[in-house]
Amino acid sequence: SDMATNCYGSILSHYDDIPQYSYDKWAKIINNYQEQALAADNGIPMIYGNDSVHGVNFASNCVIFPHNINIGAANDIDLTYEMGVCVGSDIMHTQMIFNFSPCVAAAQDPRWGRTYESYSSEPSIITPLAVAYSEGLMAEGVVPCAKHFICDGYALYGTGEYSGNTYRLIDRGDAQVSDEAIAENLAIYQALIDSGVPVIMISHSSLNGIKMHEYGDYIYLLKNEMGFDGFIISDWDSIENCSGATLKDNVILSINSGIDMLMEA
Repeated sequence: SDMATNCYGSILSHYDDIPQYSYDKWAKIINNYQEQALAADNGIPMIYGNDSVHGVNFASNCVIFPHNINIGAANDIDLTYEMGVCVGSDIMHTQMIFNFSPCVAAAQDPRWGRTYESYSSEPSIITPLAVAYSEGLMAEGVVPCAKHFICDGYALYGTGEYSGNTYRLIDRGDAQVSDEAIAENLAIYQALIDSGVPVIMISHSSLNGIKMHEYGDYIYLLKNEMGFDGFIISDWDSIENCSGATLKDNVILSINSGIDMLMEA
């Protein structure tokens, strides 16, 4: 009933212990949300997102694949496409058509906690695998979300952010990189844009000292020079660590920097 009243644009599943519902139970839940959204005054459908980064691990009887680091080790483009098709099929059975994947980080330091989510440290390996996986998802009607823009895997040890009551040594840190490295990583996103990926997620990290969630020069580069006509989403609560004095200031700052949808708890 809250959906009909508040007209939420999207819903994100987040549980301390995600229930292992069957796909048809998830579909019933999500379709009920959608019916309420369509019954609201504006009649705009909502989109339901979740992390199916290597399979649908929140619904029973779905196929779970290795993480990206293993997919990169195999380095089989055709097989990665088939993985995307299989994951996409499982997602569609749950009706959660928005997948926060693929992660296209190029992890440079294995102490970073998301190293296992990186296909490789080399953009030349990441690009064709990420495109193949995304195309597999899209072949099943799933909306992929490339993340995390940009250079998240280059954060330096010792520059991590304090957030979530945690002192982080490297996670959400500062990527201090050359123009050449930035160009290589932009090329990954260009290939994904060219393949039709409709959503890009911004990184928690900073780039040469500027938080990506307020780095309008690079976010608008996607829209104005790289031909991206989809929408850009923030990462989980990340706008709250921008440079504004209040949450309202950070909302204004991030939206003016080019972010279209805010992922907030």
